[in-house]
Amino acid sequence: MRNPKFATLTAQMNALHDKKNADYASDANPYSNFEEAAQVAAGFSGVDAVFASLIGVKLARLRELTRAQKTPNHESIQDTRTDLAMYAALWASYHAPAAFITNEQPVNAATITPMATIPRPTYDERRSNLTPCKCGAIFTHPHLCDANEKCMAARHPHFLTDVELRRRNP
Repeated sequence: MRNPKFATLTAQMNALHDKKNADYASDANPYSNFEEAAQVAAGFSGVDAVFASLIGVKLARLRELTRAQKTPNHESIQDTRTDLAMYAALWASYHAPAAFITNEQPVNAATITPMATIPRPTYDERRSNLTPCKCGAIFTHPHLCDANEKCMAARHPHFLTDVELRRRNP
């Protein structure tokens, strides 16, 4: 053997490929994840095509693992879902207008209170805090209402004005 380091490296690559391919591709088609990613990325160009491709690869992996009920060899299914969320957030931030970025200090992740520890108000507590809207809508957020066509009641059918309620319940 002329180059034992190269042979060892390629053997390790082959073993890793087999494990990852089992997570990402179907048994019938070892390239299925690339084909699915290409379908997701179709119609995009430039950086958008890269984001769409990365999301497509993660979607293909998630679909393969959940469809075949496979046990992942590497990252968990939840890690894949988190990666999808991060890619989508990165894509959105890439296209965010400059005005979106402020001079505020970055958020320290250690100081963020986990959602599970924040007490949720009961239905009765939420209902008792409702205030009538300027436009007459019920169960709305009056601080978001400007009493015209931009009102929450006009945009969301579950926020009904008194007139709409009478029309639906004569």
